[in-house]
Amino acid sequence: MEHLRCVVERITYQNVENGYSVIKCRAKGYQDLVTVVGSMPDVHVGSVLYLGGSWRIDGKYGRQFAMETFEETLPATVYGIEKYLGSGLVKGVGPKFAGRIVKQFGADTLNVIEEDPDRLLDVVGIGKVRVERIKKSWQEQKEIKNIMLFLQSHDVSTSHATKIYKTYVNDSIKIVQENPYRLADDIWGIGFKTADTIAEKMGFDHEKYTMLKRKSQFTALVDIAGEELIAHIPTTNRIGDVENKNLPCLLSYHDDLKRKLKYDIEAVLLSDDENWVGINQILSNRLVEYFFNEHELDEIVSDFDSVQREVNLGISKLDFKVGDTYLEVKTPLTTINVKYGKDIKTLPPKPFSSTDRMVKHLKELAGSLEDHEKAVFLQVFQYRITEKKERLRSTHYEEVSETFKAASEAGVEFWEVQMDFRPEGVTLYSVTRSKDL
Repeated sequence: MEHLRCVVERITYQNVENGYSVIKCRAKGYQDLVTVVGSMPDVHVGSVLYLGGSWRIDGKYGRQFAMETFEETLPATVYGIEKYLGSGLVKGVGPKFAGRIVKQFGADTLNVIEEDPDRLLDVVGIGKVRVERIKKSWQEQKEIKNIMLFLQSHDVSTSHATKIYKTYVNDSIKIVQENPYRLADDIWGIGFKTADTIAEKMGFDHEKYTMLKRKSQFTALVDIAGEELIAHIPTTNRIGDVENKNLPCLLSYHDDLKRKLKYDIEAVLLSDDENWVGINQILSNRLVEYFFNEHELDEIVSDFDSVQREVNLGISKLDFKVGDTYLEVKTPLTTINVKYGKDIKTLPPKPFSSTDRMVKHLKELAGSLEDHEKAVFLQVFQYRITEKKERLRSTHYEEVSETFKAASEAGVEFWEVQMDFRPEGVTLYSVTRSKDL
């Protein structure tokens, strides 16, 4: 890893949600300003940074320093202090008052603000209200830096540290110390593996989860580091033809006093590789919305300004309207197209019924094509398909089959996506147009 010590001269771009920034810096040994990119929350003009990362050549923007780690120190020169204070970092101090304060206290300015801020009353134009505002803002900035320093000291990446701070603000350190596993549930982009890694750095024992047996349609007995607890199962259906006993599982934690059960089983491992099978069918819609907003599903619908959830169409309520396209999502679990591991036990096929809801939604999608150019039926597989199996037929197979055929002939497009579920998070694996209806 290379290192760069620099002073921020200009902030070209900064995303307030994730902290991603593009900044121009003056660095020793470089005549021109250096472009630095990476997650740097609350960095301001005049900040003195010590960066770790590597140089890269961007095809459009040229040479950039891709930041991986950073430390911020206070400026030491009078010029740097004035620029730092006047950047908007401290509420109540703009360029004009920054100049007056530095003129009054010189190189000792930051010590005055830190240790004896009431001395600011000696500066012309600064009264008690402004001093109180400066005190509060300075303390907030210190808190942010302390939190970021604490998280980075436990090997939390700057991008994850930014998300943690944006979610928990001043409670960040307390929550991470008390229960780092909350991160996986509360923060999108931080999965079980990341939370586990942070937990280990904090001194927590690494926890293994096993779904011991299904107790009811909605609950299962799970083993968490030797302790048996009841967890919620977010699907009422069977998980394919698998016996729900002694299955490795991924859990999400919910710190909600209104909930009786604190854990949900999100995925189970049925293969001898890391091909986890997601079983939370409600989660599919959240994932689809995310991947559309990230433009990873442009192959399905690319021209849209908004992604709407739960939209009315006729007498139905469909899952999405993406731009001008109505879209319905289904997450089939009756057949699991995964090559099972040697220890997985199966059960005889059990008859099941297709709901009238599916038939109704397919008819509504087909009807929408009278006024809209496109309609989509999307199947979401929360796993990677590794072994195509014969699909179980429902007791209403003939009716459902005819409805699918009629919808296809009317112009409804059928698509399927596969996702890669892992302890560290979920990624999109494939997007294909369905041929087998």
